[in-house]
Amino acid sequence: MIDSSSQRPAQVTLAIETAIGQGSLALFRGSSPVALSPPGVEVARAETLLPQIDELLSRAALRLKAIDVIAVSRGPGSYTGIRIGLATAMGLCAASGAEMFGISALEAMLRSCEPNGRTTVAALNSGRSDVVWQIASGDQIHNPEIGSFDAFIESIESIAKPIIIVEKDSPLRSEISNGKQEGEINVLPLENSLAYYIGLAARSPDRASVAEPLYLLNKKRVGGLF
Repeated sequence: MIDSSSQRPAQVTLAIETAIGQGSLALFRGSSPVALSPPGVEVARAETLLPQIDELLSRAALRLKAIDVIAVSRGPGSYTGIRIGLATAMGLCAASGAEMFGISALEAMLRSCEPNGRTTVAALNSGRSDVVWQIASGDQIHNPEIGSFDAFIESIESIAKPIIIVEKDSPLRSEISNGKQEGEINVLPLENSLAYYIGLAARSPDRASVAEPLYLLNKKRVGGLF
């Protein structure tokens, strides 16, 4: 695939997400995905991540050296998963010469839709009966938060008709809608994996090369690091 604006081969991006659930991978040429890790395949473990990346490259008939950019989730999510993803991305960049971008999974979710003037909220299950979320209103992106489901609902109650972005199979999809009148909120499930949106976010001109992990701590819960 050729970038028509420059007549150069389109940039190859590998996106890695190992902080949420089983994790996911995505491989792009330009803005087009050429290979995605299958749903349900475990990629978030140290022993499975590199073999799954090799499989992804093989399906796309690409070598490691062909990768121009590696976009990796820096959190929030599993403490171990975040570290596995970042360490693997750093190692692959050293081996391939690719540029690395650390992307917040929540910010990648926020970039996935056109708000049309409405406030958007990205929300993920934390795995400990908690929720992590981030609110964007206009050009302002608030700091990410973590708390109970009730705390999450309380934080968005004053927002008029927000767009709530969740993973497609997340239980939050029905929990948020429960008891709400039609039109009060718009729950928008993601159509693709988190890695897919992390890869797209890495193409944004205002992306930052941030490798610092994003850990969130629920101070009201013992062992509430996420």
